Amino acid sequence: MTSVAEKIQTASRLGWEHVTPHEGSFVFTAPPSSSPSTSMDAEMDIPLFFRVSTMAALSTSTLLPLDNVMSLEMGKTAPGFDPINIPDVVRLRSEQDCDEAFELLIAILRQPELGLYIKHIDILRDTQFHGWYKPTAYQRYVSEEDGLLLRLAVRNAGWYGADEELILNMLLQRQFDLDFSSGFHSSRARGGRHTRGSHMIQSLAAVLMSVCPNLDSLKMRPIGRFMKEGYPPLPLEQFLLHSTSIFNSVFLQRLRRVDLLHTDDALDNDPLYFNQYDLLYHMSLFHQLPCIQHICVGGMEIDQNGREDIAPLSSNLDHIELLHSVLPTMFLCSIIASSKILRHFTHSVGGRATQDTGNWHMAFPAIFRALLVHRESLESLNLDTDADYSDELEREEFEEYLRDETQEAVIDETEEERKAFINQKSVVQLVFTQMGCLRNFTALRRLSIGVRCLFQMANGTTSDFTSSSIPLADVLPPNLESLSIRGYQPGINPYYDTHIHDLFQKFVAGQLGSLKEIHGISEYIPNSATVHLDDVESHPELVWIDQRTPLYSPPRLAYLDQRRSQPS
Repeated sequence: MTSVAEKIQTASRLGWEHVTPHEGSFVFTAPPSSSPSTSMDAEMDIPLFFRVSTMAALSTSTLLPLDNVMSLEMGKTAPGFDPINIPDVVRLRSEQDCDEAFELLIAILRQPELGLYIKHIDILRDTQFHGWYKPTAYQRYVSEEDGLLLRLAVRNAGWYGADEELILNMLLQRQFDLDFSSGFHSSRARGGRHTRGSHMIQSLAAVLMSVCPNLDSLKMRPIGRFMKEGYPPLPLEQFLLHSTSIFNSVFLQRLRRVDLLHTDDALDNDPLYFNQYDLLYHMSLFHQLPCIQHICVGGMEIDQNGREDIAPLSSNLDHIELLHSVLPTMFLCSIIASSKILRHFTHSVGGRATQDTGNWHMAFPAIFRALLVHRESLESLNLDTDADYSDELEREEFEEYLRDETQEAVIDETEEERKAFINQKSVVQLVFTQMGCLRNFTALRRLSIGVRCLFQMANGTTSDFTSSSIPLADVLPPNLESLSIRGYQPGINPYYDTHIHDLFQKFVAGQLGSLKEIHGISEYIPNSATVHLDDVESHPELVWIDQRTPLYSPPRLAYLDQRRSQPS
C-alpha cells in the first residue's frame, strides 16, 4: 500500500508543495497547554476544495468508528454518504449533532463533491461566553489518511501551529461539559452556558463552512458577549473574521442569508424579555460578502457595550429584518444607511418586555430620512412601530455630529473611537440632507405600516401634505401594489377618516393605478406593543415567540404555568 508520505509527494507535483510529508504512522500531537496564539495566516495558495479533491482521489482508507477507545471495533465503519442521502441542512446543538456532523465532515473530506449539497448550517448552541479551551485526550479516532485530510482542512480554514492543534483537539472531542445551569443534567439533552460545547460546535461549523462552497444560509446565536477581555475570539468568530478580511477569500462566497437568534443561555433566555445583541458587530462579519443579501434578527435590544457604528453605503445587504426589536434612533439610522442598495426593510416592536423603564426614543422623522436614502430602490417596507416611534426629533441626539469641524474640541480618543465617530458623523450628514415624502419611493410595491407612520411619510420632510388639501391617495408611491394599514379605527381621528375614506373610494372605483389590494380599513389590524408583565397571564398571545428556533421556543402556556409555580 502506498504510504502517506508517497501520496503527499505525488500530490505536491499537483500544486501544494508547502505541506510537510509525514513519515511513519499518523499520530496527532498533543496540543500545548499554554495560551494559544490568536494569529491566523491569510497566505493560502490553493483552496481546500482542490487540494482535498486530490487527497480524496488518492485515499483508499475508511473511517474508523467514532466510539470510545475502549470499544473500538476495527471492522466497523461509519455510515456512508452519497448525493442521495446527504442532508442539505446541518444542525449543531447537541453531542449527537456533533457526532453526525463529524461523520459528514470526514465524508466530505474524502469525497469533496458532497460538500456541494450542503446549503444551510444552524448553530443552535449558545456562544455568549468566551474562555480558554482546555485540551483533553482525544475521544474520536480516525485513520491515518483521514487524520491528514482533517489537518489539511483545519489549515486551509486559517489555523496553523498551536491554533491548529487546538482546533483539532476540539474536533476530536465527543462530550460537552456537564451543564449545571439547569440542574445536574447531561448536556446531550440541551445547551448551556459552559464554553466547551460551544468550542466544539464552533470548530465543526467553521471547518464545515470551509468545505461547503454552496452554503446559502446560516443561523447562529450571539457570539461572545461576555468574558471578551483577555480571551481569544471563539473559533467561529476567528473563521468569520479571517474569511471576510482577506481580499481573495474562497469561503462563504455564496452565502445569501444570516439569521441571528436569541440567546440559548439557560440563565439569560427568558422569552418574555428583549435580548441584548451586538448587532452591528455581527453585521460586520457578513455584510461585505459578495452574495450576501438578507439578515434577520428578532427580540433584541442594543448591547450597551457593543459596536456603535457602521460605515454608510458600505454593505451588500439589501434585505434587513429587525423583528420585535427596540433600537435607538441613531442605531436604526446607521443600519438603514449602511446598505449600498436597500430593497426590503422590516422593523417591528413589541412582543417582549424590558427590565428597564421600557422607553426608547425612536424618532421617526430621522428614521424616515434614512429610508429616503433608498427611495429609488426600496421595494417593500414593513413598519409595525406605531407603539414606540416618536413624532419628535430630538436634535441634541445628533448635535455633536452636526457641529462644524472647526468647533470640535480636541479630546483624547483611540483610533477605534475616532473611526466610530467619523462613521456616525457620515451617517448623520447623509440622513439629514434627505428631502422628500411618501410618493418619492418610486420602486415601492408593498407597504405595511401603522397609520401614524403612514401619515408622517405622506407629510414628508417639508410638511406640505398637512398644510395643503392634497388627499392621501395622491401621495402614494406610483408603483404601489399592496397597502396594509395597522392600527386604524374609524371614528377616532376625523383627519385620518377623511383621507382614508377618500382613498378607499378611489380604490373601489379603480382610480389608483397599480394598487391591487388594501388591508386594514374594513378590518382592524392591531399594532404590536411592549408586553407588560402584569398582562402576560391573561393575554399570553402578546408574547412573540421566534418561530425560527423551534428547538428553543417553549409553548407559551406551559411556560406561564412554570412561572406561576415559581415562588415569588
